[in-house]
Amino acid sequence: MSTILVQLSERTWTLRALHQACALARRTRSTLVLLHLMPVTNPYLLGTPLAVTPPSRAELKEIREFELMAEDYGVEVTRQQMQYESLAGALLQAAEQTQAMALFADLPRYGLPVWHQLQHWYLQRGLNSLNCRLLTLGKPDQVDELNLSVNLGIR
Repeated sequence: MSTILVQLSERTWTLRALHQACALARRTRSTLVLLHLMPVTNPYLLGTPLAVTPPSRAELKEIREFELMAEDYGVEVTRQQMQYESLAGALLQAAEQTQAMALFADLPRYGLPVWHQLQHWYLQRGLNSLNCRLLTLGKPDQVDELNLSVNLGIR
């Protein structure tokens, strides 16, 4: 069974990504993984309980809403928490661990456009080696179910 990975991010972006991911998951009979990323400022703390930032009540409520939305689509959904120092590295690692066929990721804009392009290129290159499609929803009309079908070779 295939997996589709959705990075939990800002609410509006996550809702857009989740609708697209659920439609794709239902169509491809894939499972959905909601990826809750927790930044760690000190790399020596990675993997330790000291670096765990538990979600707030509001975040837990929001995550539960996302899970219920996926269930309304008839899609099996799980949640995965992950600490990270490098966002692109964490997204790659999560895609590899879940053997994702698609990753919906919200890549931040950095002060230097070249840094954003470099991060995007690094992530895209790594995902290509995993046969995983990167979907960033850069423009509101960039990704829809029809485009997903064409881009992922789904009929």
